[in-house]
Amino acid sequence: MPEELYNSHDYCLLVDEYEALKLENEELIADKIDLCKALEADYAISNRELLILQVEISRLNAELARLTAELAELRKRFEVTDDLLNQATVTIGAVIACCTYNSNEDAKIGIYGISPDAFTRIDQFITNYNRAVSAGKVSVDVKPVQRPADPSLEEDE
Repeated sequence: MPEELYNSHDYCLLVDEYEALKLENEELIADKIDLCKALEADYAISNRELLILQVEISRLNAELARLTAELAELRKRFEVTDDLLNQATVTIGAVIACCTYNSNEDAKIGIYGISPDAFTRIDQFITNYNRAVSAGKVSVDVKPVQRPADPSLEEDE
């Protein structure tokens, strides 16, 4: 009976089908292997790209930290400068007030030890500074300097 099986037409068909399935299976396995290799290559590329992006993110974070520190330093320097400008404005205003209180003509001729040119420059600075404060262009909490009214001290424009 086994000999009959080997000679039977059905058996031959099954062997042919088996061989065809074996070839198809080998092709599918080859396709799967190629797909796995392609996925591994894509993974390697993606992993490299991810590493590159992580390095870029680290660089940008370092730059952000540097700029944040620089901004903090600039803010400190601005506060110091702002404070010095405040002090200078108050001091200059006090000098102007002292020199001009009921003695504008004396101040103009330098009797208080301030040259007429310096007196004029200080007076112009106060005028310009008060304008900037009024226009909201100066970020200090200084009130405009009040001077006695004297039409002879008006700035020439």
